[in-house]
Amino acid sequence: MDRQSEGPTCFLRWTVQKVAHQLYAVAATNNGCDYDFVGNFGTLSEANRAGRQYICDRQHALLKRNTLEMEAA
Repeated sequence: MDRQSEGPTCFLRWTVQKVAHQLYAVAATNNGCDYDFVGNFGTLSEANRAGRQYICDRQHALLKRNTLEMEAA
């Protein structure tokens, strides 16, 4: 069986929530259930940029880990 078909699908998403005047909290997930706190940001655009960057970094890390696992097998 192909190893790519064995793995779970990724559910990459981030959320931005306004918590105070000019303060936005960002959380992100890659499985749809467990969210990681990314940080607090002063503007909405900064918060969205941080969420996108976090997801991008997580996706690259997961792909690298899967590639290394496939090479080791």
